[in-house]
Amino acid sequence: MVTDDEREGHSARETTTAAIGRLRESYRSTLGEYKPLVVALVAIVAVALILRLFALGVRVAHYDEGRVAYWALHFAETGDFAYRYIIHGPVLQHATRWLIPVLGPSDATIRLPVALVGAALLPASVWLFRKHLRRSELVATAGLLALNPVLLYYSRFMRSDLLVATFMFVALGLLVRFVDTRRPRYLYGAAVFVALGFGSKENAVVYLLTWFGAAALLVEHMLYKPDDYDSGVALLATHAQRLASQGRNTLRQAGTSLAHLVGAALVGGLTVLFIYAPRGAGMAGLEYPRGEGGVGLWAAVFDPTKLPALVGTTVDHIADGLAYWFGHSGAPSCSTTGVAGIDLAGLAGVDSITGYPCVLGQFLEVLLVAALPLTALAVVGTLLERYGRGTSRTLVIFTGYAGFASLLGYPVGTDIFGAWLLIHVLVPLSIPAGVALAAIYRRGSIALAHEDSIGAAIAGVVIGLLVVQMLAVSTGVVYTNSAGGDSGLVQGDGNKLVQYAQPENALRGPVEDLDRIAGEHDGTDVIVYGESVTRPAGQTPSLDTRPLCVKWYNPMLPLPWYLSRSDAAVECVRDAETLRNQIGDDPPPIVLTAGEDRTVPTDILEAEYVASEAAIRQGGDRMRTFWIHEDWVAD
Repeated sequence: MVTDDEREGHSARETTTAAIGRLRESYRSTLGEYKPLVVALVAIVAVALILRLFALGVRVAHYDEGRVAYWALHFAETGDFAYRYIIHGPVLQHATRWLIPVLGPSDATIRLPVALVGAALLPASVWLFRKHLRRSELVATAGLLALNPVLLYYSRFMRSDLLVATFMFVALGLLVRFVDTRRPRYLYGAAVFVALGFGSKENAVVYLLTWFGAAALLVEHMLYKPDDYDSGVALLATHAQRLASQGRNTLRQAGTSLAHLVGAALVGGLTVLFIYAPRGAGMAGLEYPRGEGGVGLWAAVFDPTKLPALVGTTVDHIADGLAYWFGHSGAPSCSTTGVAGIDLAGLAGVDSITGYPCVLGQFLEVLLVAALPLTALAVVGTLLERYGRGTSRTLVIFTGYAGFASLLGYPVGTDIFGAWLLIHVLVPLSIPAGVALAAIYRRGSIALAHEDSIGAAIAGVVIGLLVVQMLAVSTGVVYTNSAGGDSGLVQGDGNKLVQYAQPENALRGPVEDLDRIAGEHDGTDVIVYGESVTRPAGQTPSLDTRPLCVKWYNPMLPLPWYLSRSDAAVECVRDAETLRNQIGDDPPPIVLTAGEDRTVPTDILEAEYVASEAAIRQGGDRMRTFWIHEDWVAD
């Protein structure tokens, strides 16, 4: 005899099976309808992966890459983590921390998370906008996101800007899908991706402000000349009457919507807590000497009574970070000559307002040199959408406003310029740019259908030139920069994407020697010499920045990353006589010196060592010399 419990269980299984069947059928129907689009997007993602993974680890680590990579390695080795706002959001550290034990601590490994997000998630996310854009526009947008040189270069770079831009772009797409379908899962997904964006970099807050600003402009346009209404007031009055007439249904829907909003906020908040919460000993585990830690995430998970302390600590750290990034002000650093021969440095001032023209000039210069097709297409696409259609599409105008507002707004809060800031301009502008590119394609297709060979040829040539231009620029500023050698493009001579703190690729050879020697030699592998790059005896850092005797940051980064990942045994010497004695008694395989140090005993070094010199900053600044003992020189 069948019991009531058995009947209920059977009914629940049938309901679940039916729901899964409906979901499967829905996906089959969608994929069938959009099969050509899916194939095109998969092809674009495949090309994007090849472009980003090719020679990913060849370029020497940038200053910022070396710093973040060191702390990811420290996290992997010790299990200790705490959010430090100076290296931005923790998402990149978390991702790299799990990859290092599997793939090893290499330059390719530390860049892999950003490369995968930039190659796959960013172009594929245009799928979320399929109800608002033509299929040709979706393909064009994805292609621009895959091929733009700025996005390509910084998809091969261990920085969080590409991550936050992608996660917020996906969040926007999920919000659009929520509006399209009213399905709550998209709202919860958007909350998770906003949290991931904020967990990547603090300027996710700027994205939200930009969205609100763009939405306000759209509302103003809608109320100024609404379709089918005499005025904006009439439009609002009609909607108010409609809601009032629905009575209980309106209240019920409002209650359901409010519940989902609260639920999404809770999901987003928990995701932020998971990302930012300390692990292991927390901040104490990053200090030197290592102290007793507070409450870590997993300790609080297994003992919920510790959750209030965990939340309090995490919120305090986040508040400190937001206060720093949005509360401090500094004079913009601007010292360059523009492509038109304009002295941009002469436009710099003592604060963010008077220095604004200089930084904006640098933004425009990078757009002109490395992102001209996307920028020009975005201008055309926005104008076409605003003035060339009977009814403008909200999404296109919204992203156009957001992109151009970011172009004008980011220079205000920038103290140190880096071309990575253009990511936050180019990603939203990719949609109006894709609209313009697709319009050219459609004109060509129409011309071809009407046997207008000249019109079709013109459209084909324009599209071909745009693609060739992006690939040609990428070859010059992305792959030339990461291929080594002494090409004029390698170290910023014409390469506007290379930031000042990018070392010369001549450093790659000594770094490979360091890895080899540290793996084979017993005892002291490296002596770092000189007062400019070493700490006085007895002085230790406040953080566990190894080698402890080395001055970190400006004098040495990214070299501490390479010294740590190779597990080299390092000693520091500050006077020439001591170095002479150590070389005479037991010569180390490597001696590392600063080029500006005139006390280096070059006579004894030149007698037994082979020198390899490279600058760790642009323009030959901060030369560092690796002296490799003749017994350890590679064959």
